[in-house]
Amino acid sequence: MQIQIDAAWKAACPGAALGCLLSRVKVEKDCPGLQKEMEHSLEEIAGNLRREEIASLPHIRDTREGYRAAGKDPHRYRSSCEAMLRRITSGKGLYRINNVVDCNNIVSVESGFSLGTYDTARLTGGVVWQIAPEGTRYPGIGKEEINVGLLPALRDDMGFFGNPSSDSIRAMIRPESREVLLVIYSFGGTDGLETALCRAESLFSAYCGAEKMRRWIITNND
Repeated sequence: MQIQIDAAWKAACPGAALGCLLSRVKVEKDCPGLQKEMEHSLEEIAGNLRREEIASLPHIRDTREGYRAAGKDPHRYRSSCEAMLRRITSGKGLYRINNVVDCNNIVSVESGFSLGTYDTARLTGGVVWQIAPEGTRYPGIGKEEINVGLLPALRDDMGFFGNPSSDSIRAMIRPESREVLLVIYSFGGTDGLETALCRAESLFSAYCGAEKMRRWIITNND
């Protein structure tokens, strides 16, 4: 799978980088072992992080600056990681979706990066990370329509399908999904990406029946 960072986005955000993990998986709704893992992770975060500290976390801060560089107000369009951390520190926890998405969310809140995991069977051609043109919209997961204009978003030959705030329903993980692409969005270079990818690999292996895993990092210089 060819994935690249658009030249204009590279110029606007010199720290733009992606961590990628391609894997065969088995999607399951209920996974007791993973539920315990998530509960432990959320307890650790809730006990050690205050809500007012979230914006100063390094990867959250970098994401906010990246949104500004793209032309989006980070106060109006929070990244998925920041939104989840705000839920956790407010005592609301996280929704359980399925084993693949739950692994995605654990890596996100533990690392401070925003992640997206996509069904490769629903992607066409190469993938590019770029600033979406103004007025770009797509049907979102759990939402009727999302304005992704001026957000740094992923696009394939069929159009935009994912960004660090909210993904489209087109490439969402379904019970029949068999191969997935996990993407870690970084706005501050590669620091922490390898660690987050290894954590994702470990969770996928333990709870998603992962096979044929391949991970790689795409930087501004690629």
